[in-house]
Amino acid sequence: MTFDNALKVATAVAATKMASGSKRKRSSKGKESATASKKQKKNTNGGFRINNKKEFLLTYADTRSITTKSDVALMIEEKQLNIEFIVSREKNHNGEIALDHIHAYLNYVDGPVNSRNVRYFDVEYPPEANQPFPTNHPNIRYKNEFNKNPIQATIDMINYVTKEDKDPLCNFDWKKRLDDLESQLKTKVKAKKIWKFLFLNGLMKIHVLMVKK
Repeated sequence: MTFDNALKVATAVAATKMASGSKRKRSSKGKESATASKKQKKNTNGGFRINNKKEFLLTYADTRSITTKSDVALMIEEKQLNIEFIVSREKNHNGEIALDHIHAYLNYVDGPVNSRNVRYFDVEYPPEANQPFPTNHPNIRYKNEFNKNPIQATIDMINYVTKEDKDPLCNFDWKKRLDDLESQLKTKVKAKKIWKFLFLNGLMKIHVLMVKK
């Protein structure tokens, strides 16, 4: 092979390597761009999610003298699901009616809820209300935010909703439910104490037997 031919071959090989490297870079950039796009899409879709929840406490903090207990109850009923609910009104401590709160306790009896609809619990304003937003959006709290003990958590939620309004809108006997739950809680606490006593007593007996030996 002459020197000129060798030079041509070397030049061709170098050009091929450069082209290959450029393709890899473009491919890598394309993958990074696709990954970034997927991440952005994921973040956009995953901003709000109700994930496998059964019990909720909703607070419509600003009624604007428009949203009523009946409006909230109607929103719940229109879902056409087996939902136990209590809807109450809490007066604003400064006496401004427009700033009154509406609380709602919801229990999905047949199973938990899964939704990505951020407006899932919104209550519509009437068109003549001329509000900047078409719906009243509540603050949403879940059962596990109240207490680690599931029975105590439900008790706390119902007590919170009924702390001021003793004549709430509801579709079940919440007073009887509270009595039943408190009875269950006392039974469980008592059973736990008995088991603890038996366990400790058993350990003491074992210890005595070991000492005697």
